[in-house]
Amino acid sequence: MLYIKFKNIASKASLLIILNYMAIKKEAAKNKEKKPRGFWSELLIIDKIKERRESGLSLSPHKVQAEDSSLYAAASSCFNSWGKAVEAAGYDYLGTSQNN
Repeated sequence: MLYIKFKNIASKASLLIILNYMAIKKEAAKNKEKKPRGFWSELLIIDKIKERRESGLSLSPHKVQAEDSSLYAAASSCFNSWGKAVEAAGYDYLGTSQNN
């Protein structure tokens, strides 16, 4: 067991908060739901892109990567780029990525 002598209660509280935060982040990463191999198809990717657009979500590659990394990765892999996937869904990639 590790024993640390703290100068004040605030230092101890800060360390406990940091350790708790790290534990929560580790658990969240461990529990992150991964899609099974073969889950994504061209049609599903196109449908998800259309759903994002229709619900007002951005099609910007940076936003999609941050908000739905599995969709971005699948689209980039299946269509060789995010832009080609957006175009396959029927949207002008340059227009959608610059306006969002």
